Amino acid sequence: MADSVQREWRPETAWQGVREGTCDAASVYAAQRARCPVSRSPSPQGFDVWHVFDAADVASVLADTETYSSAVPKFGERLIPIEVDPPEHTEYRKLLSRMMSPRRMVSYEEAVRANVGAALEPLIAAGSGDIAELTYKLPIKTFCLLMGEDDLAFDELDRARRAGSPPADQVDADAATRRQQLMEPLRQFCRERLIARRAEPRDDLASDIANATLNGAPLAENEALSILSLIYIAGHQSTTGGMQSALLRIASDPAVQARLRADRALIPAAIEEALRLETPLHTLPRYCTRDAELGGRQIKAGDQVYPVYGAANLDPAAFPAPEQFDIDRKPVHFAFGRGPHMCAGAPLARMQIRVLIEELLARTQTLSIVGTPQRKPWPQNACEALVLAFG
Repeated sequence: MADSVQREWRPETAWQGVREGTCDAASVYAAQRARCPVSRSPSPQGFDVWHVFDAADVASVLADTETYSSAVPKFGERLIPIEVDPPEHTEYRKLLSRMMSPRRMVSYEEAVRANVGAALEPLIAAGSGDIAELTYKLPIKTFCLLMGEDDLAFDELDRARRAGSPPADQVDADAATRRQQLMEPLRQFCRERLIARRAEPRDDLASDIANATLNGAPLAENEALSILSLIYIAGHQSTTGGMQSALLRIASDPAVQARLRADRALIPAAIEEALRLETPLHTLPRYCTRDAELGGRQIKAGDQVYPVYGAANLDPAAFPAPEQFDIDRKPVHFAFGRGPHMCAGAPLARMQIRVLIEELLARTQTLSIVGTPQRKPWPQNACEALVLAFG
């Protein structure tokens, strides 16, 4: 029994030091990897929950969609395409990738830059301030720009949904029901947008989804609603976390700041390395469809498997000296996932993060972190508060 408990991943205790600033994620994951790289925890529902920490094992889980299914009902009704498996997922993903192509996302850069500049001005003028609220609001402004909507209504809906939502790694039936109830106001918001865009199409993403066809047929109402709802939820959280990832690492490293100020072309590489070190969301669940072996452990059909992206990004077998912030590394990381379910909105997130860092460096001479960032509970890695000083 003692050995079984030792093997379990207990983030509420393991992650406390990271939240308090007394240890780093690399050391926490190294200790867990040494104890048990594929750890088992029994659930009250009768199945086992497995957390996977080695980069090679995480990559194998993400690649094997037949064995490790993404069709885990976190919100009661499935969200397309993140909770759909190939081959059905493939067609949805192609559709969404066309709508959110890198070229199209860059076309919004000028407007994003204006929003970033306006948001930064009062903070920089004050000399210091909590930038967490700014990183929360900027992605909302961008998504509502893409949708052709005012951002205030969604802001209120999103805050209400997040306030009562169960932890991200809780996926039992009760949690799914609770999330579905909290989601309903947002889903109604999205229903109204779809109806309006079918009646009067515009040059925006909501119109594209409302009037899209898949294999020659219009998207069903539930398909369009699911896709639009997911874009609001997933894109916002990952971009907020990604912005904070870059700020956490760049603001705490004067030598890196000096390099980036001297050569702005290095900013994208610095962002990728920051995303590796400060992975915004550390895991999403998979459902084991058949008995399997992973890392020498026997996993049964019906078990839940959590590939831990944050641990994979800090695995020395994949990234030598993983705790170091090396902007010359050019990592192929797991921050946006990997394989078929790699985040379709990654080009938009990267553009927004880059613009924020470019504008911040252009408007300051120095940048530093004040105090200890107030991090959210695992598996999120964003901050409730992140105070920066500007010089």
